[in-house]
Amino acid sequence: MPWIEHKNLLNAHSHFAFMGWVGYMLLFYVLKITFISKGFSRNVQKYLKIYQWNVWLMVPLFLAFGYAWPGMILLGIHIGLSIWFAIWWLKNRRTHPLAGRIAVDMATAFNLLSFIGTLALAVLKAYALGNAYDKQNALYVFLHYQYNGFFLLMCLGIFAIKYPKHFESRSAILGIRMYGAAVLLGIGLVWLMWHKPIWLTGLNYAVGVGILTTIFLIGPAVMKTYRDIKTQLPFIVRLLWSLSLFGCILKAVLQAASAIPAVGYMVYEHRSIAIGYLHLVFLIIITFYLLGLILAYSQKVSKATVTAVILFIIGALMNEVLLALQGLGAIVHLVIHHTDIWLIGIAALMFLGLLCLRLTMNSNKKTDTI
Repeated sequence: MPWIEHKNLLNAHSHFAFMGWVGYMLLFYVLKITFISKGFSRNVQKYLKIYQWNVWLMVPLFLAFGYAWPGMILLGIHIGLSIWFAIWWLKNRRTHPLAGRIAVDMATAFNLLSFIGTLALAVLKAYALGNAYDKQNALYVFLHYQYNGFFLLMCLGIFAIKYPKHFESRSAILGIRMYGAAVLLGIGLVWLMWHKPIWLTGLNYAVGVGILTTIFLIGPAVMKTYRDIKTQLPFIVRLLWSLSLFGCILKAVLQAASAIPAVGYMVYEHRSIAIGYLHLVFLIIITFYLLGLILAYSQKVSKATVTAVILFIIGALMNEVLLALQGLGAIVHLVIHHTDIWLIGIAALMFLGLLCLRLTMNSNKKTDTI
């Protein structure tokens, strides 16, 4: 499509997905849990409306102008909305259980930290400054703190707030804090990939071990909670959350392995592997979790809804398999033909699943509580 700037299309896609789908839904459910007994205040309703319109406007403006001043204005508004949420959370956090509170605290902080990378990238592109490494560093700062920090910790925080019983143990709380520290220090992985300073290698090994350790500290609380609530959940929710949990374990192993310089360099060298990893977090872990959260508190989950979700699950898993094959093919110098056509077909399948889900959800009455 020569009439569309590819980089602008990618920017519009990523900002809409990050801030529109995942970011909005995570903030919405934290607000929902807090206002569960009295409903949203008028100010919160206005906040959500402004957030929605701002994200929708990002799509045409980033498509047309990329990181020019129109998109920067909307990005500035989004940062302001994120700061508003952080202030609101500080005022209301004490009403929530400790483990969930800590997770949301760190998620909110990482969300704000990630904008350092976005703003740096915007300045570098707008004024044609820096080199390719500088732009890669700025991009990976944003991605690292969004994916590993904001997304995952906010999901964990929502889960721990809703089901606090097993998360209030010392080991679970230690695990949450340790994971937050690993995410904060894990930014060194970015610099190691491109600049390879020797002094960072030991730190990254420690980060990798720390991430694996958090599985054994937080995992029991997650599994005990899941065991307690699974009989109350529809089959499709159990399937979504089981796949999401498996994705979390796989992600932790892959992230820890990337602390090894040779492995990490190989991952970042091959674009399809990096994209596959990002989609593992975004689709398998986060999106499956959020879809399960939505359906878990629906009054009715019809067969049509289940079919729609199954279509999306199949598409998401096929997407991961194809990206993994692309990455392995690149490593062993094996070309897999027509992957672009397959990816378009898979994207169409996922879109069809989500469209059918949206239509079926319109006919299902939802409860007023989360």
